[in-house]
Amino acid sequence: SAIQRWSNPNTWEGGRIPTSTQQAHIAANSAVLLDMNVDLQEIHVEGMLIVDNTKDISISAEKLMVMGQSAYFEFGTAGTPYTRRGR
Repeated sequence: SAIQRWSNPNTWEGGRIPTSTQQAHIAANSAVLLDMNVDLQEIHVEGMLIVDNTKDISISAEKLMVMGQSAYFEFGTAGTPYTRRGR
């Protein structure tokens, strides 16, 4: 499937971007580009979560779980390192 932007409400079930009292779930068949700062209880990644390497991104979560055979979390790569301000 095509990559969806975190900042797009249509990416999320119910059409709402997860808020600080909620958890975000990225299903095994989904790919999400993290293109905004997030402050959440939990982030569960079973699909793909890729941090936008063109923006300063802050991730705040009690738990960030990447689990499952197709789970993938990218905060830069050897070929394309993240050179912005990330937290």
